[in-house]
Amino acid sequence: MLPFGQDKKKEELFTLALPLISWWIPIMGPAITGFLIGLNLDRKEAMKFSVIDSMIGSGLTTLVYYLLRSIISYPAFVVIIVLNILGSVLCITVSLFISKNMTRTIVTNNRLEADFYVNNVNEVEEKLKNYIDPAQCSPPKYGLSENKIEVIRRCGNMNLSYEITEEGSNLYKVHLVIST
Repeated sequence: MLPFGQDKKKEELFTLALPLISWWIPIMGPAITGFLIGLNLDRKEAMKFSVIDSMIGSGLTTLVYYLLRSIISYPAFVVIIVLNILGSVLCITVSLFISKNMTRTIVTNNRLEADFYVNNVNEVEEKLKNYIDPAQCSPPKYGLSENKIEVIRRCGNMNLSYEITEEGSNLYKVHLVIST
């Protein structure tokens, strides 16, 4: 997570400022921007901000190079546009890949919260093995709603609850809470 903790406004401002800093390095700058966006935001916000950052970075660099067109030749300007297109695709791809494949965890004195994505509901049990031994848990109690499954289990002296929300075709977001 960014050093701002739960301050969403600062996090969004930082994310929007990323292309102003990094987009000047062809290909590597957009990859860094996509990595930082994917690392700090969930999948939906990562998609939104990577597209916005790509537009800001590409637009700004194209504008600056266009203003310097008397110094830069026409073929170089075409190369800049191609690099911006490749950078935009790379930024969006990297941010979505990172945000989909990482687990975000918050640990406090008596509570652990984790968010992660799975491709099917059966993968949840595999991911839970990273936190607890499912064999020591009570049978699950299910709560169902339109697009969400809530599961509550007791594992020894811990309470385990998680929500599975459908994010797209064959993609589910899991919000896990383990408390004592």
